[in-house]
Amino acid sequence: MKKIILFPTLFLFFIGFAQTPVDSLLKVAESSNIDTVKIKIYSEISDILKGRDNKKAMYYAKKSLLLGQKNNYLKGVAGVYKTIGIINFFQGELDSAFLYFDKSLKTYEELNDKKGVAASYVNIGILKKNIGQIKEAGESYQKALEVYREINDNEGIAKTYLNLGNLFKLQGDMKNALDYYFNSLKFYEDIGDEHMTAQLYQNIGIVYSELKENKKALENFENALKIFNKIKDIKGIAEVNNNIGNNYLDNKEYELAVMYFEKSLKAFEEIGYTPMIANLYYNLGDANNKMKNYDKAKYFFDKSYNIYSDLNYAQGKAMCYNGFGEYYYNIGNYKKAAEYLEEAKKLSLGTDLRTSSDAVEWLSKTYAKTGNYKGAYENHVLFKKFNDSIFNENTDKAITAKSMQYEFEKKEKIREIEEKKRKALQAEKDKRDMLVKIALSAGILFMILIAVILIRGYRRKVRANNLLKAQKEEIENQKIELEQRNEEIQAQRDEIEEKNILITQQRDIALKQKQEITDSIQYAQRIQEAVLPDRKMFVNDISDYFILFKPKDIVSGDFYWMTKVESKLVVVAADCTGHGVPGAFMSMLGVTFLNEIVNKDRVLQANEILNRLRNKVIDSLHQKDRETKDGMDVALAVIDPEKQELQFAGAYNPMYMISSEEDSAIIKKIPADRMPIGIHLKMDKEFTNHIINYKRGDIIYMFSDGYMDQFGGENGRKLKSKRFQELLLTVHEKPMIQQKTVLEDFLDKWKGDREQLDDIIIIGIKL
Repeated sequence: MKKIILFPTLFLFFIGFAQTPVDSLLKVAESSNIDTVKIKIYSEISDILKGRDNKKAMYYAKKSLLLGQKNNYLKGVAGVYKTIGIINFFQGELDSAFLYFDKSLKTYEELNDKKGVAASYVNIGILKKNIGQIKEAGESYQKALEVYREINDNEGIAKTYLNLGNLFKLQGDMKNALDYYFNSLKFYEDIGDEHMTAQLYQNIGIVYSELKENKKALENFENALKIFNKIKDIKGIAEVNNNIGNNYLDNKEYELAVMYFEKSLKAFEEIGYTPMIANLYYNLGDANNKMKNYDKAKYFFDKSYNIYSDLNYAQGKAMCYNGFGEYYYNIGNYKKAAEYLEEAKKLSLGTDLRTSSDAVEWLSKTYAKTGNYKGAYENHVLFKKFNDSIFNENTDKAITAKSMQYEFEKKEKIREIEEKKRKALQAEKDKRDMLVKIALSAGILFMILIAVILIRGYRRKVRANNLLKAQKEEIENQKIELEQRNEEIQAQRDEIEEKNILITQQRDIALKQKQEITDSIQYAQRIQEAVLPDRKMFVNDISDYFILFKPKDIVSGDFYWMTKVESKLVVVAADCTGHGVPGAFMSMLGVTFLNEIVNKDRVLQANEILNRLRNKVIDSLHQKDRETKDGMDVALAVIDPEKQELQFAGAYNPMYMISSEEDSAIIKKIPADRMPIGIHLKMDKEFTNHIINYKRGDIIYMFSDGYMDQFGGENGRKLKSKRFQELLLTVHEKPMIQQKTVLEDFLDKWKGDREQLDDIIIIGIKL
């Protein structure tokens, strides 16, 4: 009953192993008269002690917190809230842990520290993952990714990808786990972060071990061990030894497995890392069970279970229940075995696929021994279902392709680096050879020139004596002339300096005016963002979605809008005339009118909303001349989840829909009317109301024309709707947040160095 290590990245954003002794830090803190210094040191001491001596860790954390609150040092307070949350988790006080993580999040939000906000979302996600709230954990990671992408923090994105890989691995989705691990690994190798590179190799090895590809697993473990030894990371070395032990355990090389487990246990006991000590006790129990050393196995399972119970760690307890079940099965006490295995099944079902699979496999064997053939059959069916979900042909092919792609890219990159190095050396050699040739040529030329000068000098010397008297008189005249010119030059210099002072003053005025204009536009951006709906509304009312919003300038003429009236959701993607400041004014006008029409007047018929919006735009802009171009293009959907019915109306902008039940995916285009929101030749005609019945899992896309009108590619052409539709068909089966990432990456590659042509808005919603 092999159990691969879960703790290497359990608290990826939490746990650090500082080398500074606590006593030395305390002396510094007590000798300092500066409160901010004490706050930081007490917080660091608490961070060192958490997970080892939680009582002392909490004492110093609260000392730091009181000083931080007294001095209104919010950044320090936010960090201590996080540490107290971690300590509460170790003590099994999960409600308190969530409370302090939430306090940390809100404090970072108050400071507008977006990096701290994103890290808080990751912390909350990790905690939710480890108490079995898998969906909620994914939502927290998604929020973190949105913030990290907003501030262009690539390292934060890579860390979140690592945690998403852990989440998928926990659910048995090994393909997605490897996707996220390889993406994260590429980033850390590029920036030269050896610790995180080793950690990623270890996690990839864990996935291959889960898939019983033991050779690949050992290759990745050895890569990780090599780096950890190089940087002298005791914790990392201990983790890899544990995983290598598990790999040998899977190959039934039990004595080797025990040797690596004992090496790992000794290291974790030295650094006092309690969660991994519990995991090693379990692994030693598992190995002794298989070696038929049953008394030893029971001894180690008891030690592991006691630690996991103190930590209140449900997945660890479920793992131990499996161990107890196998132990009692082996000694013939099938009643006891069934009791423990049922507990393991109950605790792990829906949260830990591997533990669930092990539990139902041994339950099937146990019930068969007791004559409960119905129970044996039911659990055997569950075991086959769980096992098939871990090992299926499509997953194996996808994983092999991903690994090969990564290895190819890595080798190709090394080849390119070597080729560049070779060319650089050759260029340097050619340059040196050329310099030698130039120097030789210059030397010869110089010698010839000297000879010519000497000959001509001799001839001139004879003539020079005759000319000296005449030259002396000429020099005197030139001296007088030069003095006059110097006076003129001085006057011109004074005039130029005066002009330079004037130009500098005018430049400073222009720069100040430019800064004032930029500040005003940035303030307008904050106003526009405040007017747009809070994305929490999307999260609360839509299970899976994305919003790709890329203004061309600081403020945008495209905007998105959503509201919920009764049980219906109204979602809008709009493109106003122009972009930048003029477009932003139109977008704010559109949001205001939509709030009046839908939230105030309670209009819930899609085409009637557009009819009224058009009238309000015409009236507010006093449009009388049909040549006036001001207005907006709109895609608007009214979603009724209870009836599973959708209304759509569009002004120039259509909607795409992909059904979840089609044999081969196709995009259905829901057309828009060829008239805008504004004055137009057809303004006396009402907008069309399309009513569509949908099924759960169908996807709709609403958008402006900015994405499709972008110039790019090899020939600098427009992207156009056909290529856009093909792109959607390739990504529609992915989670919505991954679809957004693919669309963004494709746009960046397509655009290249070209300027963004227009504002861009795309909304994708899984119904």
